[in-house]
Amino acid sequence: MEAKSGTITLGESVDIRQIEQLHNELNEDIEQNDSLIVDCSQVQSIDTAGLQLIIACQQKYVKQNKTFQIINATPVVICTLELLGISLSSKKGYIASKKAS
Repeated sequence: MEAKSGTITLGESVDIRQIEQLHNELNEDIEQNDSLIVDCSQVQSIDTAGLQLIIACQQKYVKQNKTFQIINATPVVICTLELLGISLSSKKGYIASKKAS
């Protein structure tokens, strides 16, 4: 069986108002794919609810021995994660790359 990969590109704002729709998309991807790429290149604002959802999704993927990757993390995403004590480069299960300047 061939491994299937999904990609979700987050919008400019990832906050409590988008959580339900994003939650549905992420859960659908977990069921359909062996790996997920979350592209954060457009994110200009993100709140803790948005980050909690992304982290919960990452944990589900890892628990199912699937791959979860965050790419193109903008400075806003990186800073917000760091404020919460999470480092993309050291968080087990995250495969991340910072957006090139």
